[in-house]
Amino acid sequence: MERLLLFSLILLVNIKASAFANERKFVDPFINPIKVKEEKLKELKIKKNSKEASREKVVRIFKPLLPKPFSELSIQGIISLNGKYILVVLDPETGETYLLKEGDAISPSEKIVKITPSQVVIARYYYKHGKLLKSYKTLNVDSEG
Repeated sequence: MERLLLFSLILLVNIKASAFANERKFVDPFINPIKVKEEKLKELKIKKNSKEASREKVVRIFKPLLPKPFSELSIQGIISLNGKYILVVLDPETGETYLLKEGDAISPSEKIVKITPSQVVIARYYYKHGKLLKSYKTLNVDSEG
């Protein structure tokens, strides 16, 4: 009887110890815990940004004047004509030059709002939570080349 009681007691202690070992995760002493936490936060931030980007729907309002995305073109400068400014853009692959003025569409969801001698302001339209929103991006133009 004592042996049975002793055996059941040892069995119970082993079960509790293994449950505790499985429940508690041991920390590797060679890994920096701060760096691990930073990586987890970085992953969460990337997931959050991808979810927000997926919520934004692409807007196709305008018919662009450019055959390529604006980011693939090179800004050559800004010229003035009768008090109005014109943006000169070059396609480096084909050598074609485009002249853009205020109000011209550069993509289906972007258009040029304002051109000054040193800056170009671009408006980007997008849907978020069912509402049409607008954001502005300013590009600085080097007037000295």
